[in-house]
Amino acid sequence: MLTGFFAISILIMAFFPKTPLARSLHRWLVEWPLDMAARMQRRHVLLILILLCAGQAIAMIGGTELAIAYAADMSIYADVVLLGYLASATTRLRSGWWIIRSTVTRAVAPLCGRKPRSRRKRCAAPRRESAANDDGPARTNALRAA
Repeated sequence: MLTGFFAISILIMAFFPKTPLARSLHRWLVEWPLDMAARMQRRHVLLILILLCAGQAIAMIGGTELAIAYAADMSIYADVVLLGYLASATTRLRSGWWIIRSTVTRAVAPLCGRKPRSRRKRCAAPRRESAANDDGPARTNALRAA
């Protein structure tokens, strides 16, 4: 029922935007919620979360003091989560920046008359030769046998 109401409201606002009904729907369903959301602060969001998650327990057990203590705890948790996200995003941004920089440098180098640097070739793996003395594999086998 509610989905149908919103679908019809969206259709009215999209196809008949100049009508008084569409303007009224736009004011009450779009502008008013956006104004309310713009005035919200972090403490309001935390209070809503508290009331949604623990509203009945707070009403049964304690009063405002318990809700305020819980909100302070949630605010510290939210700050730590945001700080972790910021650190992660900064790391990804830095690595992305280096990738973009190297790609642009490789693309622009021929235009500036410079030769692109060639990659270093890997050295072949060192050959393993048998030991020249008696301390080679025979000794280790003798130690294993003992």
